[in-house]
Amino acid sequence: MCVVFQLDTLEHDALEVLRLLRSTRNTLAPINRIPPEVLTLIPDFWDRSDRGQDVIALTHVCRAWREIFTSHSSLWTDFDCMDSNKTRVYLERSKA
Repeated sequence: MCVVFQLDTLEHDALEVLRLLRSTRNTLAPINRIPPEVLTLIPDFWDRSDRGQDVIALTHVCRAWREIFTSHSSLWTDFDCMDSNKTRVYLERSKA
């Protein structure tokens, strides 16, 4: 039982190191050198009818983009009241 626990601990530690390495590598990618203020301007140039789905897609690119786009409240002000879960999330993210 003790050996299994130690192996589980080693596996967990190895996965954490791998996650940190990948995260560090991603921060060095040229796209991640764009300042958050510039990134959040991107949706301003999209067609308003498709903007909701596109903004959600941006939050699925990486952890850094998710934090940037979910915290930018003006991106979450176009509500689709037909979907209550989506509307709730938009209300939370719009912060107003």
